[in-house]
Amino acid sequence: MRRLFWIGVGAAAGYYVARKVPPAIERTRERGISGNAALAASAAGRVASSTRSAFTTPKPVDTTPQPGGPTDPPPTARREVRP
Repeated sequence: MRRLFWIGVGAAAGYYVARKVPPAIERTRERGISGNAALAASAAGRVASSTRSAFTTPKPVDTTPQPGGPTDPPPTARREVRP
C-alpha cells in the first residue's frame, strides 16, 4: 500500500513539473541575462531583509507603573509593628 501511495505522489509531481516547467523556461529566456540577474538580486534583497527583521528584537517597553505618577497616592511612611 505504501508503494502505491508513493507511486501516486511521484506521478502527481511529474505531471505538475511537466505543466509548470516549460512556461517558466520560456519566461526565463524572454527576460535574458540582465533581467534574470535583476530578479535574482531583488529576491536576495528580500531574503536578507526578512532575515534581518527576524533576528532583530525590539527593545522591550517598560510597562511597570512608576511611583509618583499622577494616579498614584502620595507615599506614606510605614513602620513594622511588633507586639
